[in-house]
Amino acid sequence: MVESSDDYTSYIKRVLADFVEQKLRGIVKSILAEDGEREEAVSDERRNIKRRIRSQKEKWESVQRKLQENRKRKMKSEKKARRICKKKMKAANSRNWLKFRELKYNFLARKQVILMSSVYTVPLGTYRVWCLLLSFETFFNARNKKRKYSA
Repeated sequence: MVESSDDYTSYIKRVLADFVEQKLRGIVKSILAEDGEREEAVSDERRNIKRRIRSQKEKWESVQRKLQENRKRKMKSEKKARRICKKKMKAANSRNWLKFRELKYNFLARKQVILMSSVYTVPLGTYRVWCLLLSFETFFNARNKKRKYSA
């Protein structure tokens, strides 16, 4: 009977060892599977985050590119306006004004036309004459050249 109890205990030990070994294998497999799924989920989330960051970066870069183009366009138009203004000022500064005698004759010739129109209803005075003189200056096409008079 002693031998049979030893056989029995050894058999129980083998069965328990097999059972524990199978259970441990199953537990280890399930743990490894869960870890794999968890790692896969984490890697998917990382990919999604990277994709979102990349799309946001591309969107930001396109917006910045458009803003830069608008700034360049605005600066170019401002530069063009400054150049035109500078050209006009240069032309105004380098203009040769007519002699007083010629200005007086031109003023007298044009004075009658303006006085007849109903645009100017202000009484004649020095202010009016001065304004008319200023307005006539715009009619002259003075060149930056000396006039040649026949003697």
